[in-house]
Amino acid sequence: MTNTEIVEVGTMDEKTLLAMYQQRFAEEGPAAGTSSADNLGRVRILRDNAEDANGDIIAPSGHFAVTSNGETYYAKTVSFRYFDHRHRYKRYDADVERKNRDGTTSRGSYIHSVLVQGQRDEAPSEDGSFQCGRSLEFIKDWSSLSKDRQEFIKSCRIMTIYFGEVRVIGKSKSGEDCDVVIPVEMELSGKTSGKTLAKFYHDVVTKYRTVPNFVDVELKAKKISGGVTYYDIEPSLTGDPVHKMDDAAVALFSKFGDHIRQINKWIMEKHDSNVGQPAQSSSMDDFVDVE
Repeated sequence: MTNTEIVEVGTMDEKTLLAMYQQRFAEEGPAAGTSSADNLGRVRILRDNAEDANGDIIAPSGHFAVTSNGETYYAKTVSFRYFDHRHRYKRYDADVERKNRDGTTSRGSYIHSVLVQGQRDEAPSEDGSFQCGRSLEFIKDWSSLSKDRQEFIKSCRIMTIYFGEVRVIGKSKSGEDCDVVIPVEMELSGKTSGKTLAKFYHDVVTKYRTVPNFVDVELKAKKISGGVTYYDIEPSLTGDPVHKMDDAAVALFSKFGDHIRQINKWIMEKHDSNVGQPAQSSSMDDFVDVE
């Protein structure tokens, strides 16, 4: 199985699913060194207060914001049902030119790698490099590197992308009460919140012998103050398994798989083009919005 392959989980029994998830979450545990056309929602933690048109606060910083189909929903906690996760590298390049949805161009954009299964997997990137220019090899003598090289390497961040269903009981951006369930992707830092959630799901598999897709997990943001202030995640089980591998779940696994394949296809076309290999130009219908 390659590091970008999509697994057909609907054909697996529970024992096989547990073995697969145990291996995958162990890789990033504590001991481990749409198309936007798909209309997947996006989950993020607010760094600043969210306000309505009158300037009134809808949700304070530290709350979750879930955006889907032009609407945004806010809540202090959300319920998450896991379906899959992948890793990718990203690096901000202030000089690169990006193409906007309206056909115009702007300067300054993130460079992304393909979505891979393990943090140690080689990840071709859209600029023609791998890992957005960062080596997978361990750097034995960090101090021997130039300051510019050190800053460049630190700018190549490893992210963990979780795919699943999120339930939001809170407020919409218009201030009205909401209770919605949305298929989403959630990008977390592979060094902090993404690692926290991976360890949690590793425990779900190894300690509770439970398939992660079968349970709902409450997510709460936790502010970490220090040299750099950031938000981690506090996950907790909401109860016993309540889901099963029914037709709706299999369809969502397929939806997420198609989304991953399309992103990787789009990134690989740009990667091949930038290393001098032929790549078909993508139409606006195939435009993938990756942040």
